[in-house]
Amino acid sequence: MSTSAAKKYYAEAKRIGIAEGRAEGRAEGRAEGIAEGIAEGIAEGEAEGRAISIIRILRKRLDEPSVELQNKIMNIQSISELDELLDFAFNCVSLGEFETAFN
Repeated sequence: MSTSAAKKYYAEAKRIGIAEGRAEGRAEGRAEGIAEGIAEGIAEGEAEGRAISIIRILRKRLDEPSVELQNKIMNIQSISELDELLDFAFNCVSLGEFETAFN
């Protein structure tokens, strides 16, 4: 093989290698992005479900929580914080007690 043919072969192999590497990187990036999106969606769904449960418990046990309180509860994303509020919603004796402890 001549030097110029070898250089062309090397350049073509390098171009193909780079293209394949980029394609593989994009595929891995997409897969990671999809997995992260699914995990985030599940976490948001869990948080929303807990927040709705807290509001429902307050409504059934005590009284209708204000729209402001409902919005505050719905904006919480921490599962552990929502779990604490869920337990407290079961144990508090009045909506005022819940609101005081919440604020």
